Amino acid sequence: MPFLLERLAAPSLLSTEYEFDLRDAIKTQIQRLLSIRAIESADDIHLLNLGCGSVVEVGFNNKIQLQRYANQLQRLIARYEPRLVAPQVRVQAGSDSSRTSQLVINGSLAKNNEAEIFYFELPLH
Repeated sequence: MPFLLERLAAPSLLSTEYEFDLRDAIKTQIQRLLSIRAIESADDIHLLNLGCGSVVEVGFNNKIQLQRYANQLQRLIARYEPRLVAPQVRVQAGSDSSRTSQLVINGSLAKNNEAEIFYFELPLH
């Protein structure tokens, strides 16, 4: 089920021959949420409560800041990506030797009345 703006951006989605990839659409939406910056007004109120701070501003080894960032992203995904059921975002140590951390996003997809696991990794470097 593509969002309205996804259908408008790609008219081929209206064709019955096109198969919509829900996983890719969710990944794209998450990347959009990460690329939107929160706009603050003079009285420190966020416009639409949409957007994340830049991950570059998060301390590389500061686990508290990384977890706060993950919590903020989880709230955004829960609010603006309803196609992902029960999203969870956690900070995980990277598998490579450079000691980078990454955000791991998981949840489930309701697809054809069956729940499918969704798993997506975002590097934090």
